[in-house]
Amino acid sequence: MRRSTSNDLVLSMTLAEVFLLLLFVAWYGVSSVSAGPGSLAQLQHDNERLTSELSKANKELADLRPLKTQVQLLEEILKIVRAEDPKGPVPGSIDDWLRWLKTHDERVAQNAKRGSPMCNAAANVIAVARVFDGTVTVTVLRDVSVELKSAVTYQAGQELTGRAMDQFLASVAGFYNARHLQRDDCRYDYRLEWSTDNDYRFGREHFEQPYFYPAGITRVSAGVK
Repeated sequence: MRRSTSNDLVLSMTLAEVFLLLLFVAWYGVSSVSAGPGSLAQLQHDNERLTSELSKANKELADLRPLKTQVQLLEEILKIVRAEDPKGPVPGSIDDWLRWLKTHDERVAQNAKRGSPMCNAAANVIAVARVFDGTVTVTVLRDVSVELKSAVTYQAGQELTGRAMDQFLASVAGFYNARHLQRDDCRYDYRLEWSTDNDYRFGREHFEQPYFYPAGITRVSAGVK
């Protein structure tokens, strides 16, 4: 009987030790899964990092959408620029592009009112026609010889009458014909000064229909310039 009790005690201690060993193995396994590479904690950390990076990428993508719209707008403006002025300078910044577009729209609206675009937006008024009691003179306001591709020199302040005036108007008409071949039916402006009703009618009929658009019409006394 005493030997059986001793054996039971040894067996019980052995089972206890085995149980503790199993607990230790289980604890070690859980510890390695929750803390080591590829562990649950590491996977959770990686998931949080990737979620943060995805959120940041989505924000950057949202910030790029307005830029994409601006790029598309600038591409359309560039097409217009190249169509209207193939050799002209290209705006260098977004603000320059937007200013160019505004100027372009204003010019289109103005041309729609005029009927034909300006030949020189910076200085389109090139002459003053004066008709006083049947006497007709034209004063050139700026040097347009090169612009008109004329063999005759026309300088600012030069006063023309008779044949010289007709030659000047012929140079303007020749310039229009050349531009028409380039599909650009532009028109210069002039100012008219007149003294009598007959002067007014003659001036409007003689200078406007074939040559100019009026930039100003003024009635003055004969002999006043």
